[in-house]
Formats: sequence, structure tokens, C-alpha cells
Amino acid sequence: MKINKIYDDVYEIENFLTDSEFEEVKKVIDSFSEEDWNSEEMKIKNQIPDFWFGKQIVFTEENIFSKVNKKMESLFSSYSYYPTGMILQRYKKGDFIQNHADQWRTDIDYYIGYGLCLYFNDDYEGGELNYPDLKITMKPKANSLFIHGGHIVHGSLPVLSDDIRYFTTVFVRGTTELPTKLNPELFA
Repeated sequence: MKINKIYDDVYEIENFLTDSEFEEVKKVIDSFSEEDWNSEEMKIKNQIPDFWFGKQIVFTEENIFSKVNKKMESLFSSYSYYPTGMILQRYKKGDFIQNHADQWRTDIDYYIGYGLCLYFNDDYEGGELNYPDLKITMKPKANSLFIHGGHIVHGSLPVLSDDIRYFTTVFVRGTTELPTKLNPELFA
């Protein structure tokens, strides 16, 4: 695991998962059929915002993604809420997410301190991660985890090839009493 500071409050962690963890994740990804991604149950279960174009599968049972989630959680020394489940997402040709900030709700008493996005492959064209206000556009490498502050505007460019882009996203919340803080032993 190698942590690269890209900008203030933006980090890339290369080789976030061990080789065996990464292989196990790829086996789970490969186990899903097109029918799994398009089931009516998934459409009803997923409340997808209108600025996001893609598909997702929500895990309810323990699997490798539970272990990955705990590993992500260990990157933080403080937070008020860390999600217990993970969502596997995919973008096919033409899919993307519009530029946005994760901290989009001002009418609630907590905030999204950090967004995390773990990329499982890089064998597609397009699909670059974009931080427009920072003038940074980069294609994430397979097994890299990006962390950015909830206030940072970001999005992705459309996937251009017929190859699918797989990733997972987690949002870590904080409050005034329990602010979201990265582990200072890892992020100096």
C-alpha cells in the first residue's frame, strides 16, 4: 500500500488490497450475470440520483467486500458514521457521473467528510476521474483507492470502450462532535 497526496484532501492509495483480496474481489465481480445487474429487485432497492449513470449491486451478506469495507474504515481515526455495507458499481460504454460534491445536503445535522472510491480494473478507455476545480483528470489504476474531502467537486468522464469499469464507493460522515478525520499515522 502506497499513499500519494494528489492535492490537499485528495489521496490515492496504490495497491490498496493484497493480491489475494484483489483476486477474491474479481471472482465475485465475475460471478454476476447481466440479469443480476438489471433485476427489478436491484432497480427498486437502488435509489440512484439523476446525475449518476451506471448500475450497482448492494451486498447484504458477508463476503470479501465486508473485509474491504473494514480495511477502508481503518483509514479513519474519527467519524460519526461509517457505512456497514458496500455497493459494487459498474459503468458501461457511455456511463459516467456528473461533477458534484459529496457534501450535498445542507438540511441535515451531519456532513460527508470523505468519499472513497476503490477501482477494480483499468482495462477500459475513458472513464477518467475528474476534479475540475483542481484541474486534475486522471485514470485510476486497478486496485487503487481514491479519497477526497466531501467538499471537493469531482466526477468521471464517460467510458468510451465496450469494456466495463468496476468500482465501489463509500461515504464517511461526521458531525461537529465527531468530525471525520483521516488516521494521522497514515496521512501525515
